[in-house]
Amino acid sequence: MMSPARIYEQGVAAEYQWALPVDSSDFQCSLLFDGSSKAEGWVPVRMYLLERHSARAKRLKRADLPWSGHDSIALSSHAVDVLGPFLLRYGELLPLSCESEELWVFNITNVVDALIEEASDLERFSTGRIMMINRHVFDPVAIGDSEMFRIPQLLRSPIFVTQSFVDLVDTTGLKGTPFGLVWGLD
Repeated sequence: MMSPARIYEQGVAAEYQWALPVDSSDFQCSLLFDGSSKAEGWVPVRMYLLERHSARAKRLKRADLPWSGHDSIALSSHAVDVLGPFLLRYGELLPLSCESEELWVFNITNVVDALIEEASDLERFSTGRIMMINRHVFDPVAIGDSEMFRIPQLLRSPIFVTQSFVDLVDTTGLKGTPFGLVWGLD
């Protein structure tokens, strides 16, 4: 078993397209991913690609991985062709409905209880449930060979990825959502 030395999560690239639902309520309904499968009964959510942040802003660059939130990954057809076999080991690809381009969303179903709560810097609700994680500390043994996972402590956990996924995105030249380091052994 190989222990991960570094764990990343998605960041926002302001210069690339974003994939957003036509109806903003879809963020809370259809696009609420919590680690469970959504494939059965899935109805493609209507999306659009944000081309500019404002009327005066310059046009955003085309993205293979447009930002769509921290708990899912939106993908162009090209990105599905490149990353699909890797992604399907850890979840499911669900079609989206977009007039300008064929888009997919990756719903990760690999949930790993790897967060070491007592060593992490956490903010909690009055109920004791975790509201925010300011500094992550993970258990590499719990992560094991998982290259992508979410954690059960947050309802809408970010997707955490290892260096191998970041390297795959980089070497294939896919553009869009960057991945920022959140934890490292070194």
